[in-house]
Amino acid sequence: MERLLLNAAIGITGYADLTVIGPRGCREHLPRGVTVHEVPAGLGPFLAAASWQIIRLSARHAWAAAVGGSGLIAPLLLLSRVLGRCPTMVLLHGLDVVTDNRLYRAIFLPCIRRVDCVVANSANTRELAQARGVLPGRIAVVNPGTSLPPQPAQNELADFRNRHGIAFTHYLVFVGRLTRRKGLSRFLRHGLPQILRAVPDCGLVVVGQNPAQSLNRLGEEAEVFSAIEEESWKTGCAFWETFQTTT
Repeated sequence: MERLLLNAAIGITGYADLTVIGPRGCREHLPRGVTVHEVPAGLGPFLAAASWQIIRLSARHAWAAAVGGSGLIAPLLLLSRVLGRCPTMVLLHGLDVVTDNRLYRAIFLPCIRRVDCVVANSANTRELAQARGVLPGRIAVVNPGTSLPPQPAQNELADFRNRHGIAFTHYLVFVGRLTRRKGLSRFLRHGLPQILRAVPDCGLVVVGQNPAQSLNRLGEEAEVFSAIEEESWKTGCAFWETFQTTT
């Protein structure tokens, strides 16, 4: 999500002035020329501080459009539309329309339904949004793209494996934030032991950490380490040491 928003910001700066209201620390990742107002992370503090910034800035500027990075920002978009008299757009990623929380369903989903344009990251997310009352005519699907990095040289690969203790003949790679919905702890308990029994020289490399800057704190790093330490799949210490080093 963060990379998607970064690339959106870079794209917007190509044809418009951009003002970003984001969590503390976001400034260092944004391109030059972007006006940044950093506010505290955490859903409650973020919404309160960002609302004040919208009120303050709307008194000084006329906005061409207001864009929200997830369904959690939908209430702020409606505030922007009232104060800034501008169209609104929200990016939906899936979890932000299916979160099983009574308060979220009562407050955030109605706001999502009222945003002028909803950009879903997949056809599945579009269906989830429609099932929760978003009008089909307001939804557009834009699949996130990516750019592949250049293929590293063999000596660079060997150096990386040596530095991080990746001594496996075969290995799996998990890349992502350690959130419960990604299922890493369940994979460690129920999937990896079966793989190791079939392919003993296989290992798992994890690249990621708890989502410290996420508004929706769903990290499971402690659960992941608990799964690693369980007696049921202590087949050696190589994986444990590699996991510690890599993450």
